[in-house]
Amino acid sequence: MAKSAPLPHRKNPTAGRKKKTQSGQNRLRQLHGDFGVEVLSSLDEINPELKKWIIEFGYGTVYQSPKIDARSRQISTLTALICLGHLGREFQSHVRAALKLGITREEIIGITEHCALYAGFPAVLAATCALKDIFNQLGK
Repeated sequence: MAKSAPLPHRKNPTAGRKKKTQSGQNRLRQLHGDFGVEVLSSLDEINPELKKWIIEFGYGTVYQSPKIDARSRQISTLTALICLGHLGREFQSHVRAALKLGITREEIIGITEHCALYAGFPAVLAATCALKDIFNQLGK
């Protein structure tokens, strides 16, 4: 069996994590504001390590990728959450982020309707009910 090449030596791996944490926290706040920060802060008491992963990898790596723009990323995120039936606080936060990015309520409803082809009507009905609640909370 061939020997694998040694891993490259990083002078200060902690510095890389700190940078990802900081850029992740900045992106989280930029997209989700206080609501998103509160959603993740709810993990502090029960699973702070999970919060760290979400910030460092999710927002510090994935959300920093230049491969797709923020609008496309948010549409993809809403679609995934709807199709998977994840309609709790995370969905609320991403709907708010979508609105902040200029995605209209009508477009969000259209995204939800489109998911009926792939996730089925029960998933879309549940998402539509969640949207109604979110939109009512936010007002006109």
